Amino acid sequence: MLGLGTAFVAAKEVSWDIVGGYAVLLALVLLGLLLGKVSRKISAIVWITTLGAYVSSPWFFASDALNRLVGSVDFLSIATIMLTLAGLSPGKDLPLLRRIGWKIVPVGLVAITVSFLLSVVIAEFTLGAWG
Repeated sequence: MLGLGTAFVAAKEVSWDIVGGYAVLLALVLLGLLLGKVSRKISAIVWITTLGAYVSSPWFFASDALNRLVGSVDFLSIATIMLTLAGLSPGKDLPLLRRIGWKIVPVGLVAITVSFLLSVVIAEFTLGAWG
């Protein structure tokens, strides 16, 4: 529901194509999770990626319709919800964070800072190479 709401806001309209795109994505995820449970040797993310690649390829009979539906969903609307949920997930580990104590704060700050700075350096070189 949150994904649909953000997709409608991003598209500036309520569209059945967006609802259909989310339905296709949900069906692929559920099918991948089911296949992951049935075949315990292959993880669900591998199944979801493989199914998504197959149904969007020209070899699949309904790829044009599915690509049109999923293409109507704005990627940033999906990413916004996923990043929000990922940001909220550490809240469930508060007892663990309390046990670690203050030492996690400087380690986290250094890790975030270094990650950001390295991303900036890589982006600067990459964008500088392509002018």
